[in-house]
Amino acid sequence: MTLRSLRRAVAVAAGVVALATLGFGCSSDPVPSVAHFLDRPTAVAFACAQPGADGGLEVVAPSACSAIPSRQVNEPEGPSLFGFALNSVRGEVAVFGGDGKLVDEEPSLPGFSFIPVGALAEDLETSNDGKDVYVTVGSSCDLARISVAEAALGSHASGAQGQVARIKLRSGGGELAARPADLAMLPAPLCLAATSATTTPSPRCAMLTLPGCGALGLVALETGDVLGAMSLDASVATDRGGALSCAAECGGTAVTGGSGGGVDPEGAPAPRTMAVVERAGGGVRVYVGLSNAEVVWAIDVGADGKLVAGSARRLVLAGARGVLKLRASGPVLMQGAPARFLYAVTRDGTVRVLRIDTLEEIECDTQVDPRVLTVQAQEARICTPVSLGLRRRASATGPGLRLPGGDLPRDVAFASVDNLLPQELAGLTAGRIAWSPIRLNGEFAFIAGSRARVYTVNLVDRDALSLHPGDIAATRAHQLRSGVAGQYDTDGTPVFRSQGVPRATLVVRIDDNGAELVADAKAPDLRKVLNADGLAVPHPAQRLPSEGGTLSVAEIEAERRATFPDLHELLSGDRWQFIFEGSLSAGVPRFGGNIRAPINDTGVLEDATAPFCAMGVQPGDILVLRGCAQPSDCAPGSTCTNNLGAPAGLPGLCFPGSDDDRKRLSAECADVMITGRRYQVREASATRLVFGTAAEPHPRHLLCTADTDCPGTIDPTTGLMRSFACESAPGPSGLRHCEAKCASSGECGSGFVCDLGRGRCTAGGLPRPGCFPELQRYEVRVGDALYASRAGGVAQHRVVSDASAGGQCVIDGSKSPLLQNRVPRNPPACGAGVEGPCLSGGAVRFENPSLHFDFTGMSGEIPTGYLMEVEIGGGFGSSGADLDSPLPFSMERAPDSFLYVVQSGDNGSGGRGVVQRIQPQNVSRDRNFIIR
Repeated sequence: MTLRSLRRAVAVAAGVVALATLGFGCSSDPVPSVAHFLDRPTAVAFACAQPGADGGLEVVAPSACSAIPSRQVNEPEGPSLFGFALNSVRGEVAVFGGDGKLVDEEPSLPGFSFIPVGALAEDLETSNDGKDVYVTVGSSCDLARISVAEAALGSHASGAQGQVARIKLRSGGGELAARPADLAMLPAPLCLAATSATTTPSPRCAMLTLPGCGALGLVALETGDVLGAMSLDASVATDRGGALSCAAECGGTAVTGGSGGGVDPEGAPAPRTMAVVERAGGGVRVYVGLSNAEVVWAIDVGADGKLVAGSARRLVLAGARGVLKLRASGPVLMQGAPARFLYAVTRDGTVRVLRIDTLEEIECDTQVDPRVLTVQAQEARICTPVSLGLRRRASATGPGLRLPGGDLPRDVAFASVDNLLPQELAGLTAGRIAWSPIRLNGEFAFIAGSRARVYTVNLVDRDALSLHPGDIAATRAHQLRSGVAGQYDTDGTPVFRSQGVPRATLVVRIDDNGAELVADAKAPDLRKVLNADGLAVPHPAQRLPSEGGTLSVAEIEAERRATFPDLHELLSGDRWQFIFEGSLSAGVPRFGGNIRAPINDTGVLEDATAPFCAMGVQPGDILVLRGCAQPSDCAPGSTCTNNLGAPAGLPGLCFPGSDDDRKRLSAECADVMITGRRYQVREASATRLVFGTAAEPHPRHLLCTADTDCPGTIDPTTGLMRSFACESAPGPSGLRHCEAKCASSGECGSGFVCDLGRGRCTAGGLPRPGCFPELQRYEVRVGDALYASRAGGVAQHRVVSDASAGGQCVIDGSKSPLLQNRVPRNPPACGAGVEGPCLSGGAVRFENPSLHFDFTGMSGEIPTGYLMEVEIGGGFGSSGADLDSPLPFSMERAPDSFLYVVQSGDNGSGGRGVVQRIQPQNVSRDRNFIIR
């Protein structure tokens, strides 16, 4: 039955049914209802109702809506799901049906009208019996109660009979003028026990957080009386009993008795979010998260409905910086026993995970390096305690779940999905079932990210268990689930397919002329992977024509781990670039370099923005002063000037003054104006580079031990033979290079000049401030190495600024050695204690969080501009669903098993916010449903 037909069938006009006012006070100044759509919604609650025998609307238990077929809600004469969305900006509650239609609370007005509850409304929840929805209202420091039966029929008009009921908070016999924030219902038996000694015993009570008061309160919803309370700060929990005192936040008078918290909810740590968990032995445990503090409090409510004095335990989430949301899972069958988890969305941009079914709560480390897990560590599948201190993923900054691409978590929901097709049951029993990235089967968490996407997290992936029962990495809980299509044999063995197991494909190798290198070119290549024992062995599937040049195929699980250290870092569709002397600034010149006077035959460049350590600059890298290519590259009053003797296409320099001034400077600065202005970094700090001149290398960048290793070349411009000498390169590399010899600048290549003192060609004399009178465009490149980075992005590295050493750029030994952005030509030999790239069997072994390769030919010829790209296929891509509108604020799993996502961003249709829903079975957005 649709909402419209339901309203026609029920002969109840708007405002006819009045709310009972026993124990409630009605506002004397109702907020008028206004016609509009959603406006920055922040939360949602649900109820279930059906036509009653008396012609009215009968509210039924929420479980009655669990049997509603997908996309067939509101069946004739059957139960209907109703949602209540809280509009934060206007202080209203919008009602919608499971059929995707809004309920108009004031049909006489154009558009849709909603239920006014008051400004600063923060949370809402349905009562245990499903008959009412309660809203916390900050502007009036009270609760609003909405009748589900009236609201579902559009009977909450602005007239007196249709107003919401107001529940004023009371403590110690007086009104408590403290703003409530989060609200959570307690089970009816606990409420009856808690209120048994009062004048109004009731099955309705709730926990409330009061941030401004710094307290948690247990409140009787019939009377608003505080039955018990605790003050909570970052270090101490104090039992207040039923006499809670708070500073007035709504113009009322602060009650006496007890000690008020008096904290600032916007600055100091304050209780705001919470989760209530029913305990197996009776009673509940309330978890309360503090804003602006890395603390979660665990507080027990006994079977008598009272807060258990002395039960508060302080759980520290190190580095969390504050708790934004708390969500608790139901019992999850893991390793033959039920387990429960608490997911905390924290201010460090992660989701922290705690196991809460144990005697004491345990924080789980979701970032453990998969290679340190063993088959014997069965508990690692459930929760790897942070206290074990196991090595983490190279990119991890803490133990929390981190979303891809810097997406920020906003909320979490849980779902149990039994999604096997009948014909698959036999296959599952036999341990053979095809794993699917788009169809779920098991227990999962879902995280709404700020970039309008819902991600899937494994708790128990029953498909994966049948495929890899002994693989800890594949079956471990609290990991983002991959959504990349896989292919498997009937026995669960991975099969070589276009979108199957992880693989890397060599896309192209390019020389300095832009031509693809032939297979036998004397240049770096990828030849080997490592087997399970860590030994370098030739890989038989290096270049399989049938698979488009697949480099390595993980047909054996142990080999996959060696080839691809962490599947979660191996992003499907990624392209990794290996560029000889590639740019540390992704090929984009920086602007802001200030040239200082040379010191002891070295030049100095300063940049106040302190970019150098963040870029990963190290001694031996290359500094290129780009100069100007067009007038807009210069400051007002300066002109981009070129030297007549400079090679065609070489950028000029910015000079101020008249034409005569520029001609004079052009002559005085000829040694830098006619060259490529390429220098070698000797020292690097956060804001300062000290550099020296760089020699003209052999065109093939040859390494050498003697002059005889440096063959001459024919200059294509002059046709003359050029000679080279074997020289030790400045800097820490320890390599010897073939460098061009000269007796005059005419013997050097284009863009180089002769350093007569050394008899070597250089890429420019040391720059003087007079030649560089204003801020410079510059670029830093890795020196004598392949620069490894994701295409279009900046690579990872371990270089940091050491404040104790004057900001010098140093290697941070506490970071993972997998954080590598370069493949050097002369690494140390592989062996015990060697971290990072190393030499094994004549090949350079290279690892980063995504890939593990052996590079050959690194000591041979490397053409200028050499580029190799490796494309990732069949790697990791997060399972999830994209949303229409940005800024997800909250997410709830409704009785109909859908996940409803409340989004506060502009929806593209002139509105501000939507409610959408996700079908957990295949993690897909229901395109037939959207509330605007």
